Amino acid sequence: KQDLDRIVAEEVSVALINFEYHTLVGRAIHECLDAANSTAEINLCNSRPPRSFLEEARCDTTREMAELAYQAGLAGHHSGFRPARSHFELRTIVQDIGFVEQNENGDWQCPRESTLYKAIKCPEGHYKVPEDQFDQQCERLGLPCSKEKGYSCFCKPCIKAFEMDLFQIDKQKENMTDAALSDLGGCDKMTLCGVVEQAEELKFHMQDNLDRDDATVTALVHFGQETRSLTVTETPTEEHGYDFVFSQNQRGVAILEIAVNDIQVPESPWRIEVIERVCLGTQMIANENGACVCSNNARSFNGECVADGTFAGIIAGICGFFLLLALWRFLAYRREKSDEVWKVNVDELHFSHPPDVIGQGAFGVVLLAEYRGTNVAIKRVLPTVAKKGKSHSMSG
Repeated sequence: KQDLDRIVAEEVSVALINFEYHTLVGRAIHECLDAANSTAEINLCNSRPPRSFLEEARCDTTREMAELAYQAGLAGHHSGFRPARSHFELRTIVQDIGFVEQNENGDWQCPRESTLYKAIKCPEGHYKVPEDQFDQQCERLGLPCSKEKGYSCFCKPCIKAFEMDLFQIDKQKENMTDAALSDLGGCDKMTLCGVVEQAEELKFHMQDNLDRDDATVTALVHFGQETRSLTVTETPTEEHGYDFVFSQNQRGVAILEIAVNDIQVPESPWRIEVIERVCLGTQMIANENGACVCSNNARSFNGECVADGTFAGIIAGICGFFLLLALWRFLAYRREKSDEVWKVNVDELHFSHPPDVIGQGAFGVVLLAEYRGTNVAIKRVLPTVAKKGKSHSMSG
């Protein structure tokens, strides 16, 4: 019976290897047809013998057999086949992925876990996807699993990722699911992981792929000679996720370090670039501290920045207005002073008692008076008296 099992195993292995070669020929024929841009190229792909597509192809491979194997591979999601490994090589792989564990007595046994997710062990350099993502992984890959029939399916439960993934959260990533973020992958070590304007806030999200419970995550920023810590908070909607906000007033490149339980993660540090702030007002630029101020060719006027040429025009207009106003006031003053020469203030006239009459006419008298220390002649007009009408009589 052992010989029969060995013979059957060998025949099955040979059949699967042949199937692999037929599939590769069928795939090469389809790639040739997909790349054809003309009828002549399509005819060339259809006329070539199968072995011209693959040097290692079997002699008995026909186009019909290659097409049949190719379609069967697509339907069965066949990715390849290789011969069975030796017992010791297979045992090592099984131990590495955690399918067998050594108990306290030194005996090897299969782990007994309550769920399939907990029983999966990822190899070194790979991390298990979150459980909610694990349940949807097959569906995301286009491989639906019929749980109604009692099947337990898992697809790519382990991903090759960093110990700690770091993401810059912008508007495009704010509403992304954890699975979508995992597909993007975190920032590599010493790469530029974020760009932000002066004094603006940049949000970051970290995902601990080791799923460490009660971990203490710290974030340090080095900028020039300054080192400061950032406040790290746990993500409310995601287990083993952490968030923090970065902001810097000066332009330059900051170095970000992340540590878990006082041990720096292997992917740390990263770089964050702080660029010049874009000020919305005209003639405004950001100073070294990120505040928006007037540029060198502008001045502040009424809460706005005005170009020097425009500002000079405004000042010249204002000065011209006040100059014209002052000139108008001066001319009014001169006119008022000139009128004072001819205007006699009655209160300053002084007469003797009784007044001295120095002249008399038909309509008034001329009196002697003193005005501001000088003797002057004042003519007083006599009131007009209406004459009574005369009666005339005629005698004959």
